[in-house]
Amino acid sequence: MSIFKWVSVLFFVSSVVDFGFCVKVCSSWKDYWGFSGNNTCRENLDDEGEFSDIVSRWGKKVQTYVVSTYDGYYITLFRIVPESNNSAPVLLLPGSFMNSIAFVDRKKKSLAHQFAVAGYDVWFINWRGTRYSRHHISLTDKDSAYWKFSFNEWGTRDLWSALNKIKTVNSKKVLLVGLELGTTAAFIYASEYPDLASENLSGMVSMSPITVPSNAGYMLKAVYTFGFPYIWQPILDFFYHGEFPASIRAIRATDLCKKGGITLGRLCDAYFEIPIGLDLEQQDPETLPVIIAQNKDSEPVLNYQHMGQILSTKTFAKLDYGPKKNIALYGQDTPPVYNLSKIRVPQLFYLGLNDKFGTVSDASVTYQQFSTEYQNTFHVIDYQKFGLADFVQAKDINSLLHEELIKNVNELIAAKLK
Repeated sequence: MSIFKWVSVLFFVSSVVDFGFCVKVCSSWKDYWGFSGNNTCRENLDDEGEFSDIVSRWGKKVQTYVVSTYDGYYITLFRIVPESNNSAPVLLLPGSFMNSIAFVDRKKKSLAHQFAVAGYDVWFINWRGTRYSRHHISLTDKDSAYWKFSFNEWGTRDLWSALNKIKTVNSKKVLLVGLELGTTAAFIYASEYPDLASENLSGMVSMSPITVPSNAGYMLKAVYTFGFPYIWQPILDFFYHGEFPASIRAIRATDLCKKGGITLGRLCDAYFEIPIGLDLEQQDPETLPVIIAQNKDSEPVLNYQHMGQILSTKTFAKLDYGPKKNIALYGQDTPPVYNLSKIRVPQLFYLGLNDKFGTVSDASVTYQQFSTEYQNTFHVIDYQKFGLADFVQAKDINSLLHEELIKNVNELIAAKLK
């Protein structure tokens, strides 16, 4: 039998035999199949849980805030209530096709858990168009007009409104902690409103920072510059009114991958990781089922159009609407450039050697645009296979990243308080 037939059989068996992939997690891959003789498997309720349910199982309380933006969107913020009223605030910014659950669905390996036990006042933003932020003052998420935004509006409107709200609850400066396009939104906010950023922010932590990904992997470049504008955009505009659903974007987000058994789940995750940096060694048997179930969400078609433009022009600039509309919107016939040199906030960068989107070489170019006064940390993770997905799902994420990140943040905050 050919290798292709064996793979087909494997997919079929994994799809029809239920190994409890939805709720059962085990300490090793062998334990899922019962090969080891150990009984390490147990139920994990986080795979279908809401944000507040997941965090409440840590013994923490969650507060929910809904803020409106000046263009009519309603944005949901979550807050893990700190034990001290003197805690420094941290705002976590999800990347593409994610919401705030991506920072809490790995129990003690979750980045939010690390900040919470370190004594911080941990906040989360859910970008417009994602699971917890689908409402608008007059539009529905079925209207094409609803989806006329990109990560530019994430930064200039959603983040602006979120920080204003946090300031009413905790008057201390906020540390922004972003992943991938979450960092892009943070750079946009801080460059568009440099005075506000200097006043409101204690620092900016960027995991896989994205501005101009000139050295992105060839598969990502192909998607942004060819596959998206000529294939996906017409389909998504026609059938999904400008929304890019997670299940269309990544096979890992489909029900088949979620419910088809652990073997199929691992294959789906590997397929998902190939364009952004494959790392099979860091697939985590204890949390991969939950990650596949939870780390998925929608985003606007315009995100891909905007990033495709940045890739083509090699310029970190606002969305190009054509000369006539550009003049009306921007007062010039070309889109303005986001000027990172205006940012007066300490920068902490964390990079993966195998990250095909936020590459070390591109991040170095971005980092050099900041004044040396604000170049705080440029940390390349000491593991050759560390890819983009590893920032939220690596098995050894605490030792590879979180311990160093929290240490550096503690030092930054302590220095600010002197």
